[in-house]
Amino acid sequence: MSSSSSSATSSSVSGFNSPMETAVRTHLRRILYEKDHLESLQTLFLMPIPLEIYNKYRVKRIICVIKATKRRNKSLNSWSR
Repeated sequence: MSSSSSSATSSSVSGFNSPMETAVRTHLRRILYEKDHLESLQTLFLMPIPLEIYNKYRVKRIICVIKATKRRNKSLNSWSR
């Protein structure tokens, strides 16, 4: 059973905005990033999630947080002058 679901998964995630990719992206927006979250996501969706999809959105999210933090700090510094 698991081999058939993994082969179906690999073919369904090849598209740019596949349903699983969209679901992973949505869920990743709601959680903090720790090593065990890939396992949690796989349990939630009851299917294996390709590591490249997980990492792609994890890295994008971390970059967004860093940029937002820099912008916020810059605006806070300008107000304190």
